[in-house]
Amino acid sequence: MPRKSTGTLYEKGGVWYVCVTVNKSGKRKTTALPAGTTTDQASARRDYMAEFVGKLRKAHQPDQHIETAIKQAAELPVDRLPGVRKVLDALCAGAEQNSATQRALRGAMTFKDFAEEWLRGDLHRRFPDHVRLKKTSDDDRFRLKTHIYGRTLAEIPIASITIEHAEDVMRQIPPARSAATRRHVAQLLHRVLNLAVYPAKLITHNPLPRGFLPRVGDNKAKLHLYPEEDAKLLGCKSVPIVHRLLYGVLAREGMRSSEATTLEWTDLDLKRGAVALDRNKTDDPRAWALRPDVAEALRRWKKIAPDHARIFVGVDGPLQGDMLAETFRDHLGDAKVTRKELFQRTENRRPIRIHDLRATFVTLSLAQGKSETWVADRTGHRSSQMINRYRRAARTAAELGVKALRPLDSAIPELRAPRRK
Repeated sequence: MPRKSTGTLYEKGGVWYVCVTVNKSGKRKTTALPAGTTTDQASARRDYMAEFVGKLRKAHQPDQHIETAIKQAAELPVDRLPGVRKVLDALCAGAEQNSATQRALRGAMTFKDFAEEWLRGDLHRRFPDHVRLKKTSDDDRFRLKTHIYGRTLAEIPIASITIEHAEDVMRQIPPARSAATRRHVAQLLHRVLNLAVYPAKLITHNPLPRGFLPRVGDNKAKLHLYPEEDAKLLGCKSVPIVHRLLYGVLAREGMRSSEATTLEWTDLDLKRGAVALDRNKTDDPRAWALRPDVAEALRRWKKIAPDHARIFVGVDGPLQGDMLAETFRDHLGDAKVTRKELFQRTENRRPIRIHDLRATFVTLSLAQGKSETWVADRTGHRSSQMINRYRRAARTAAELGVKALRPLDSAIPELRAPRRK
């Protein structure tokens, strides 16, 4: 019979720790208790922890269940721990297939673990009718790692998250970040918690109230590249060719950067020169004919591109859409594109972003007389209001006589057709 686990309780640096033996081979796990835990509270949690571990070891439950019970005993509100005891009793009695038992065990899942299930597509596979497969998981994972996981929220059981935790995340976003970034972070928090309510049923309600999402105004000046700036950028060989190709495609086809960077060769019909975006941000499949020069540039790129399912792959792996803003500005500097408006940050202006290549497409297309429908087929904009935001800049471009962008298959030197002798 396994030796009874009593747990070791000790205090260090103002924090209480409990150490218990997890399995018969002697593996031990030390867990920190929440900040502010008193001596009596620490002792009570130690007793719960030892009891839970003892039950599960006696029933020969796997280490995974034991470590989950330890986390619950350490972090869940104390008034919920008697309920956990009942769940563990049911589990040890052979009720592991009981759905209520499984939901209760998963209640100790951390925010990070649950969010990663969503990003990996695990939730989609479990609940295909309610959770769609994410196409922009790279960008969302970057935001989670940058703004959420590092704010202690990562390791908190999702059942214990409060509005105060979310407000702490928002407070720690650097002031220089845009309002759009703040809203993206808040949306991620809200979405993960909504999924935990349903269909995962890990919690009974979302602790974030209506109105939690920050408002995002659209009073910033619209930025776009001029054709000569685009030509400088795409012709600059010190900028990696895969980045230049991405920038050129975005400015000529209008898709979102996250859509472009997740494009796979199977999304293209290079023989006919067409693209199909079946999965995208708005879950609204769309397809269109590529510009002939874009299709030709992609054909030539395929002959020299890394052997990978995705189209835009560099030396460090696939490019990741919304994480390229600073890289894009650095590349403009490398190409000697120095127009000051592109790099200013004022009350009414922000530095150019890779997203503004999409704005370049809309602005120059409208200036060249393309219809709103033609533009929306490529950008995926669902309302005239969104496209109308670019009409003033388009009228200015037309009055200035701004020409169309140079053909992509000749703008990038490495993709030009060899001259005939």
